[in-house]
Amino acid sequence: MIGLALAIILALVNTSFMNASWEGAFLLSMKFLFIWYCFFGTIGIAFMYGFSQIMRRLPWVVKKSDLPPKKKQLLEVQLEELKNKISPFRQIRIIAVHAVLLFGTYLLYTSGESTMSFAQFNTDKLRLGTLLVVGALFVIYRKRIFLKKRRL
Repeated sequence: MIGLALAIILALVNTSFMNASWEGAFLLSMKFLFIWYCFFGTIGIAFMYGFSQIMRRLPWVVKKSDLPPKKKQLLEVQLEELKNKISPFRQIRIIAVHAVLLFGTYLLYTSGESTMSFAQFNTDKLRLGTLLVVGALFVIYRKRIFLKKRRL
C-alpha cells in the first residue's frame, strides 16, 4: 500500500511541478510501482523462504537440547503451531499474488508511451492490468477490510 501511495504522489508531483503530461506521469508511476513490487516482493519471498527453512530445522534442535522434558514438549507444540501457520499452500498463495501484481503493473506500464494520449493506449493491456492489480490488492487486504466492517 505504501508503494501505491508513493506512485500516486509521484504522478501528482510530475504533473504539478514538472509539467509532465498525465499520460507520462501515469506510465512513470506504473513503472515505479513495478520496480517497487519487484524489489519488496523479492525481499519478502526470500525472508519467507529463510524463515520456513529455520522452522524446519528447529524441532531437531529442540530434541537435541538439554531442556527439561516439559519445556521440550511445550516448545515442540509451539513450533508445530508455527509450522502450520506457514504452510506451503500459504507460501504458494503469497508468491502467486505477487506474480499477479507484477504482471498487472507490467501490463499497465507497457500499455503506451509517454508521447501518446490515453486514447492511443492499448486498452486491452489497461483493462487486464487494472483488473489484475485490483484483484491482487483485494486478495491481500480483504481480511483487513472485512474485519473492520465486523467491528463496527
